[in-house]
Amino acid sequence: MERIKNYNSILDFILKTLGALFKVGLFVGGILIFAYCLSIGRIPKGITIGDGLFFLWVVFCFGIIYVMVLAMLGAAGAVLSPVTAKILTCINKKANKSNKSISAPKVTLPLGLMGLVGFGLVLLAYTIGNVAFFSFIAVVIMLSIFIPMYSSLSNEFIDLKKQALSSIYQPSVEIDNEESAKNRLDHIFRGKVLVLSMMIIMPLCLLGFSSVLLQATMKMAGIKTEHAEIFVFTILLRDIGNSVIIKCESGNLSIPNKYILIGDDVANKSFKPTSLRAAA
Repeated sequence: MERIKNYNSILDFILKTLGALFKVGLFVGGILIFAYCLSIGRIPKGITIGDGLFFLWVVFCFGIIYVMVLAMLGAAGAVLSPVTAKILTCINKKANKSNKSISAPKVTLPLGLMGLVGFGLVLLAYTIGNVAFFSFIAVVIMLSIFIPMYSSLSNEFIDLKKQALSSIYQPSVEIDNEESAKNRLDHIFRGKVLVLSMMIIMPLCLLGFSSVLLQATMKMAGIKTEHAEIFVFTILLRDIGNSVIIKCESGNLSIPNKYILIGDDVANKSFKPTSLRAAA
């Protein structure tokens, strides 16, 4: 019975987690679509509950694009981090009068190759516009500052953890103040979470960077289509009967009124080839 209760509690936790993620996904997806609609100056009408699943698809597309772009730009920032780490160390010594140095991660070959791709993305942003270009540069510089900070906190956390474990398994190794060491570990952990959160959230505050990601998300989700073919017809007969007669190269076509909307804002609401027939 106790095992069944454990399974039920685990299942209940999973269901609650999925429900919370679903709500968050709907909220974030709605924000992304609303932001895109504001950028094009049109707000969609007739949104239904069924569109919620599409919101989740938009969030999924945005997550994939953001993780990939941030990883590439983060690698570019890591390549620059040895320089920024020295600058931060000098600032720390002058401001806090401390000899503590800020360490940068080791730049390996895979990391260097990813960094080259990141710099390539920056150059690609130049073809989009100056705002996007300088936003991407700002993201790389921003990450080159946060990465050494996160790396130093991680190294300090590992060293303090090793000391704590050594004091447990080797009584001869003592820590000056056990309570102080525990508080220090908590403080470093909170610092790591804060720096990591800033690395993830702050790039989105840059308008040019977030705009490029939003446009790419809408393309991936199928909301935005580039190089679409648009056919312009001459209307020969409208407002009489239940169909509209249009003129095209292949001949005159009759389209039922329910499949077409003619007005100042919308030229074509729906176009179904199966509904077309040659006009007599």
